[in-house]
Amino acid sequence: MIGLSFVLALQVATPPSLAEIQRLSPGAAGELALGHQTHGPIESIVRGGSGMDAPGMIRLDLVERPVAQEGGCSRKRWHLDFFPGPDGIHRLASQPSSRTEVALSSSGVCPQGQYVQLNSALTPERAFDALRHLDEIRSPRGRARFSCTDRESTHLCSGSRAIRRELARLSPWAVMTEGDATIFWMGTRGDIVTEVRYRAASPDRVVVKREMPAPF
Repeated sequence: MIGLSFVLALQVATPPSLAEIQRLSPGAAGELALGHQTHGPIESIVRGGSGMDAPGMIRLDLVERPVAQEGGCSRKRWHLDFFPGPDGIHRLASQPSSRTEVALSSSGVCPQGQYVQLNSALTPERAFDALRHLDEIRSPRGRARFSCTDRESTHLCSGSRAIRRELARLSPWAVMTEGDATIFWMGTRGDIVTEVRYRAASPDRVVVKREMPAPF
């Protein structure tokens, strides 16, 4: 009995440090950092975060191996936020959080590269449909009618042809719903955002807006 409190104290795990995670393979890092969380095989570790992060914070993303579904592929991206302690060591500061990401696939083969982040209201199946409609919107043969606002004066709104050409050049990085509207954010995360929005009742009436996101 004399050692019970000591044993219980040892059972309180110290959060893993940033250095510990970075020394491990992706699979081993997932096992250490995600613990009891249900997750798929971790395929890669990448530096995450943005210029809007809290001072001193460092984010690592653990990216799962994508899983093929009918019409596309999905995976989870786990966010690990590390903050420095009194000893100067960055340690995991909170429970890891995750977001689902999707991409369209060809012949059931999951692509490499950028996937599109979903909000919680969207299933992968609905996101696949939205991505296919986005491809129709920006096709030269598309039937979309555009309403356009460009707060950055980049000549985006010069006409339907210019809008389609610019949307074809950009990659979507997030898709979400707001009421009955589907919304894409396109471009580079943390930079100028080109937003594409349409409603379920009139999917060929498309609102395009370009602006710099708020700094917080």
